[in-house]
Amino acid sequence: MKLREVFSGKRSAIEQAKSVVLIWVIVASVLVSLSLVGINFLWDLRGYNSRVISAKREAEDTLRQNLAHAPQLQQNYKLLEDSEVNPQIILDALPSRYDFPALATSVASLVTRSGLVIESFNGEDQGEAALQFQADPAPIDMPFQLTVEGSYDDVKKFIQNLNRSIRAMKIEKLSLSGTNANMQAELEITSYYQPAVSPSAETVEIK
Repeated sequence: MKLREVFSGKRSAIEQAKSVVLIWVIVASVLVSLSLVGINFLWDLRGYNSRVISAKREAEDTLRQNLAHAPQLQQNYKLLEDSEVNPQIILDALPSRYDFPALATSVASLVTRSGLVIESFNGEDQGEAALQFQADPAPIDMPFQLTVEGSYDDVKKFIQNLNRSIRAMKIEKLSLSGTNANMQAELEITSYYQPAVSPSAETVEIK
């Protein structure tokens, strides 16, 4: 009986030791997993912070360049004002806002000044959808179709007036019919406007 009790006690001690070892293995595995997750999180956080710092430095450099160029821009504009060139003429040549009715009025004035009569004026007024501001503006087309009647000399004068117009006008297509005294001219013309520079700050998402 004593021998059996000894073996039984040893077996119980071994089972307890196995349980303790298993618990420590589990604890160690959990700690290692948590450590790996924490290291990965810190590494990702380090990379994110690095990208944020880089973006901030880039924005700061851009701001410094703008501030450095501002005095030169003011000086150039002052020289333009003091010269014989009227800055308003430049703005009228390429308006900063989309205004289709103003374009139609300008064309009608040129037609009347040339001695012609407007038979039709067609164009799509996209005032509601037109861009008024852009971060990097570029000229945008404003196409329209025009039919006028008059003498050949008046049509010729109208084309000359279009070329001399302050506002940029490009004749894409011209069709003539009739006689020298009574001629009809059908024109496809493109004018332009250029949206103003957007003054709003740009928001960039860092991922």
